Amino acid sequence: MTPNLLIIVATGLIPMVLGMAWYHPSLFGTAWLKEAGMTQEDMKANQKPLKFLLGFICNVLLAFGLFTMVTHEFSILGLVGGDMEAINSGTAAAFLAEYGGNYARFSHGVVHALFAAVIVAIPFIGHQCLWQGKSLKYFLIDFAFWAVCMILMGGIIAQWGANPIA
Repeated sequence: MTPNLLIIVATGLIPMVLGMAWYHPSLFGTAWLKEAGMTQEDMKANQKPLKFLLGFICNVLLAFGLFTMVTHEFSILGLVGGDMEAINSGTAAAFLAEYGGNYARFSHGVVHALFAAVIVAIPFIGHQCLWQGKSLKYFLIDFAFWAVCMILMGGIIAQWGANPIA
């Protein structure tokens, strides 16, 4: 399976859209700002178009990383060195014909994304919080945000983010 680039790029919007709600003052925004030691004015002054663009690029990289985790057939392409002729013939083709797409389900992506959130997001956010002196509350708000983002992204990518190798 190769990435459906439209879906991969589109899932890069999920953290941006969810972030507008998650960090809104009526949800977790007020608590997060307090724990971050920031004010609403600090936050607004920090919102620059370049940061949104760079954030979106990071989100797309995350989406592609999740694609490699939730789409097992992608590994086969690596095993044959990206040789599409080898994929379309012999053992690889027979394997894909029998098993390809068996796990192209939203729920499958959710499981892998949750696993990724635990083994990737917790260490990264945890290190930041430890070295920046942030509280457990700050950690939990950010981790829950990224876990929800990754779960939604992983589910969508597993369901629609792969093009069958043919």
